Amino acid sequence: MDVDNKVKTFVFYINNIESKSVLDESTKSKRYIIGGHITTEDLDLVNDVVTKNCMRSISEQAKSRVLKLDFDHETLRGVTDIDEKLSLTKIPLGKTISETIDEKGNYLEFELNSNWKKFDEKGNVTMSFSELWDCVEKKFYDSFSIAFVPMKTTMKNINGINARFLDDIKMINIALTGNPINMGADASFVKVMAKSLDFITKKGDAKMAEDDDEKKKKKKEDDEAAEKESAKKEKEEMKKEAKSMMDAITDMKSQVAEIAVLKTAIAEIPTLKSKIAELEKQAVDTKTILEKARNSSTFEGSAAKSAANDNSNKGTIKGPLDMI
Repeated sequence: MDVDNKVKTFVFYINNIESKSVLDESTKSKRYIIGGHITTEDLDLVNDVVTKNCMRSISEQAKSRVLKLDFDHETLRGVTDIDEKLSLTKIPLGKTISETIDEKGNYLEFELNSNWKKFDEKGNVTMSFSELWDCVEKKFYDSFSIAFVPMKTTMKNINGINARFLDDIKMINIALTGNPINMGADASFVKVMAKSLDFITKKGDAKMAEDDDEKKKKKKEDDEAAEKESAKKEKEEMKKEAKSMMDAITDMKSQVAEIAVLKTAIAEIPTLKSKIAELEKQAVDTKTILEKARNSSTFEGSAAKSAANDNSNKGTIKGPLDMI
């Protein structure tokens, strides 16, 4: 839905603020802490509802930068441009130290600045920190007030009420206050939203531009970091590819050497075949000679044996005349 970002909004969450002072063991000085919910999902008196998405957006904004707390939006006040610029130089009342989302909404804790003082237009101190802290403990200042710009909204009908659901807002300022714009609000459980403050229109645009510049700067830094990371990864990949190519070249050289050896061996095959044929022929010739020699030896042996037998018979055989 269309959102008119020129319509700025003050949000007052009227809840009981918790307060405590603790001793810092390292500095031996007191720390002053206040905390409370700045959002719930309840329908407020001007029919606005903060959604879970909006709560998450507020949480992200609170965690992405340290949100400062001032007193009754004094840093946004001023009749002239000079007054507004001087207001920006005022000492912050506190800073966020923790943020959580629970079943009720966004819960923020602030550490207060014990050096804070409230000045009038002439520079006179009109309130000290000890006086403010006394008012906090006595529940005179018991509310958080948020200046914001609606970024995304949706209109829905709830039991006949045309309600505006805030899906996203741009936080501008958080303040400690005891005087909500809607004086009929019950400080125990009601949150009140009041519209159309002239000074927030000017200041909201300035802060929106500042936030946009911060976003652009951060995006540029993120893009540069991503580009460097991408270049680093690309360089690593190129190194891996180069190593893989070198390994492949080494393997190819080894294979080429093996092929050369094989080619040499193949070239020698005809010579080897010729030598083998010659050896086979020599073997055949040798076998033939041996066969002849063997046959000759056998024949000569048989002839000698036959002659010997003949001689033996001549000596032992007797004729008829020998028998007389």
